[in-house]
Amino acid sequence: MSWLSFLRRKRRDAELQHEIESFLTEETADNVARGMSPQEARRQARVKFGNAQTVRELLWAQNSLLRLTHFARDLRYAFRTLSRTPGFSIIAIAVMALCIGAASGPAAASDPATNVVSSSVPGPACANSSMP
Repeated sequence: MSWLSFLRRKRRDAELQHEIESFLTEETADNVARGMSPQEARRQARVKFGNAQTVRELLWAQNSLLRLTHFARDLRYAFRTLSRTPGFSIIAIAVMALCIGAASGPAAASDPATNVVSSSVPGPACANSSMP
């Protein structure tokens, strides 16, 4: 899905609503041609199509970035909740930052993968020593 179609969802929803109404109108006309009364023909067309609102919601979910929408909603909720008690929020964030730093510091210092880059790249001394 392109970003332009994401930004033009209202127009696409209106087009979908028009398409649903067109289908119902055509199906109603076909049912009237088969001998049904107009009210019964419209009812049978709706029964055949199903719930139009459910179809619209399913298509909206397929044509949107649902995870991004949920993430944005969760972020708004988090900021709204944190802004209610700013003192507690600052202390909680500071404690979490210190704990994460304290837990990841020793792991980074003892991990040999962090030293691979510095030891595997030859420096100027190594380059000169290989020359005869």
